[in-house]
Amino acid sequence: MKESSSHLKVYVTSHPDILGDPTRWIEGMGWDQNKWPGAQYPYAFLTTSKDDFGREPLLRGRRIPLAPHGTPSWEDIDGGLIIRDEHGKLTGIFVDNAMDRIPSPPFSETRAMEYFTRTTSDALVVGLTSVHDAFSVPEEIQFYRKLSETQKIPLRLYFMGSVNSDEYWGSQIPRLIQHGFGGRWIVCSVKLFADGALGSFGAALLDDNPSTSGIMRVRPEALTKLVMEFSTDGWQVNVHGIGDRANHIVLDIYEDMLANASFSINVLQPRIKHTQILILDNIKRTGKLGGQVTCSMLRIDWIQRESKARMRIELYSSTHPSASRMLKHSKGMTLDIAYASFSEDILGSLSIGKIADFVVLDREIMMVPIDDIPSAKGTATVIDGEVVYGNL
Repeated sequence: MKESSSHLKVYVTSHPDILGDPTRWIEGMGWDQNKWPGAQYPYAFLTTSKDDFGREPLLRGRRIPLAPHGTPSWEDIDGGLIIRDEHGKLTGIFVDNAMDRIPSPPFSETRAMEYFTRTTSDALVVGLTSVHDAFSVPEEIQFYRKLSETQKIPLRLYFMGSVNSDEYWGSQIPRLIQHGFGGRWIVCSVKLFADGALGSFGAALLDDNPSTSGIMRVRPEALTKLVMEFSTDGWQVNVHGIGDRANHIVLDIYEDMLANASFSINVLQPRIKHTQILILDNIKRTGKLGGQVTCSMLRIDWIQRESKARMRIELYSSTHPSASRMLKHSKGMTLDIAYASFSEDILGSLSIGKIADFVVLDREIMMVPIDDIPSAKGTATVIDGEVVYGNL
């Protein structure tokens, strides 16, 4: 907790607008309770730094916020949990849909620009030329629309619009293809949620114990209705599926949809985001679908390891531990991603006629020992044939 407090102090003192307004909540993200003392969720009063800053912080991580201690004793809601201690008192942890009970600060273009600048800079350093944002709310999409129409954004962005509602909300987001200066921004897909996450113990699992089987954030019948409505309207549907129970339900929905001749796979290209835990039968089912459903898998290596150079870790974990030559056939970070975003005709491979987006590394990763791949560094990142980071 001391490290968290020091990070908060640095952030507050470096942002005069926050320092001068004690009513502002401080937002954070990316925390992992398994790395904190006791490997347990923190109580709100343990992270509140009101004595230091005169305000209440709001930490977000893995879709879990911490609310101020003393929040009213609300009941749990469908698709969410409000965590209490052994005495039934609130801890300040609100999981998945329960987060909606806590009012968040209004969208800020200034804060969004700060995040955008930092994120794109970090992405270019590690050699990423395209990024798929798997959760973009309408306010963010409007911000990026304005941004892309006033300047050339530094890398390609593929957004999945998202609204937490069981009712069709496609009219709340625009449909934009290769939009803005340089045509680097696309919005033609949506993100739906089947279950929670492993880190929040919200992943929906095939488990007979209700206390450990996780959460379905949307009832199967409501999820089916949304998938069909968005697909009928021509949106690419991405469904967040972590646990084996959630993935089983999503595969049921997609199989039924794909059996309907009125849907074109080339137009829809439905995806499952994460596809993290599958029983053997569902692995076979994805194979039988023959590429009709894209599984954007979260690799186990990524769960267990951290690295700023995520691209290198992804390449590393895409290979079999004993067969580095398999790297030559890995397309998970290149052509497969281009296909998943309807861009395989112009991106994803070094081919004549395609856009020159590529990264130059400091070593030949197809020749070095496989354990050396994660330490590779990018010396240049090129987009549209222009060096945007480093030197050639």
